[in-house]
Amino acid sequence: MCAVDQIVKISDWILAITFYELDSPSCDLIPNILPIGPLLASNNSRHLAGSFRPEDSTYSSWLDEQPIGLVIYVAWGSTGTLNQQQFDELVIGLQSLGQPFLWVIRSDTMLGSVAPRYPDGFEERTGGRGKFVEWVPQEKVLAHSSVAWFIGLEFKREENGIVQRHEIQTKVTRLLNDENIKENALKLKVRATKCLVEGGSSCQKFEKFIDEIKSL
Repeated sequence: MCAVDQIVKISDWILAITFYELDSPSCDLIPNILPIGPLLASNNSRHLAGSFRPEDSTYSSWLDEQPIGLVIYVAWGSTGTLNQQQFDELVIGLQSLGQPFLWVIRSDTMLGSVAPRYPDGFEERTGGRGKFVEWVPQEKVLAHSSVAWFIGLEFKREENGIVQRHEIQTKVTRLLNDENIKENALKLKVRATKCLVEGGSSCQKFEKFIDEIKSL
């Protein structure tokens, strides 16, 4: 039995930072799960920091200078790593689209913790359209009017494990032009908002959790 199965069996409750309308098939498989998300740091009046990494405050003024709804936000995650070849393919794939992009790339993202080397002519080709930062408050970035896209699509890797620039161009172009994706994203936004208000699914699950804690 894997560790996750053991945790599920011995736990009275499992709090999940998702909402039922998004992950209903998975939630239905785990009887003691309580989907109470999405939880937003912006809902906390103290605005607690979400990272030990220093915030690059220049991102805000850069976003203010960009056209509304055109910036592609790229977040590689807290554990992902890249080699130089993959970094080059991603950079070239993004810059070839002609869209401004904000990329959060940690100093330890590169294998061997070496600093990434930007492709020759990068600055000239992007004309300042590409912005790289160490860390930014993601919710603030996503709420900015200049940001258009932050949706996950699976990339096809070549035999050498590298995602080629043409694959990146194809998938991002699809995001930019597929009205069905935009429509579905807006529907999920509405559902996520409704589940947090009084009577919503996440609100009810959280109230249930509080009531059961009080009854102990």
